[in-house]
Amino acid sequence: MISKKELALTLGDETKVKILQLLLENPLTLTQVFKALPSLKRRESAYKSLQKLLKTGLIKRRFNENKHAYVYSHNFKKIEINQQLEIKQK
Repeated sequence: MISKKELALTLGDETKVKILQLLLENPLTLTQVFKALPSLKRRESAYKSLQKLLKTGLIKRRFNENKHAYVYSHNFKKIEINQQLEIKQK
């Protein structure tokens, strides 16, 4: 389960939201994420955002032998926030 603070920080960051949108369409490698976001000046910025998303549990990664790289994908179907501000990841 994602904490309220983690979710707020993640959804309040435009880069992380764009990455989530990209990963909803297709699983991507770090390089693909970086190339898809021209607003990022450094590959390290994409890496740090992916690491924070991994920490929250919103995305997952697996190693792809064919690409010799980690592939990132979303790790939820939907997120619900109830009236008590409890967050459930489905």
